[in-house]
Amino acid sequence: MSSLFNIRQDHLSLLAIIEANEGVLSEDELEAFQLNQEDFEAKSISYAFIIKKYEAESNTIKAEIDRLAKLKKTADNAADRFKALLKNAMEQFKVDKIESETIKIGFRKSKKLELTDELIEQVKTQISAFTKLVPTEPGTAKIPEDMLDYVKVKIEVDGAGLKNAIDKEGVEIEGASVKENKNLQIR
Repeated sequence: MSSLFNIRQDHLSLLAIIEANEGVLSEDELEAFQLNQEDFEAKSISYAFIIKKYEAESNTIKAEIDRLAKLKKTADNAADRFKALLKNAMEQFKVDKIESETIKIGFRKSKKLELTDELIEQVKTQISAFTKLVPTEPGTAKIPEDMLDYVKVKIEVDGAGLKNAIDKEGVEIEGASVKENKNLQIR
């Protein structure tokens, strides 16, 4: 490696210490490798090669992470396709459960809150009108009016609360419903 980057022996030992300590140096180690005027240029060049080595290593690691992420996505997609095929076949043949000595296949019921786009837009419109910070009299606003264009307010629907209200308490809201799903479970 020293021929590749022309790193001097003392800087190779620095590299070994850095790697052994996961990038953390003690005060004594740091002081021993401090740049001084006499060998400033030589150490600077060696430091630059060390930096390049770590950047190259980082790029290699990133490329491997990207490659593995693509493999993971391919595997996830294949599993999802086979799950969908199995689920459709079980529903077609009206089979709820399959068991063997080594595996169990069945359905698990779940409930999901569904909101129509119209309801979401209606809520956004009403909340937007509600959160306008317009003073009743000029000069009484606590936030300068010029700043209002740069203020963001994030409002979220309490999905769990709304689902519970519709499902358990019988509340009816136009555009909101609770849908029951059958999820394939393999154990």
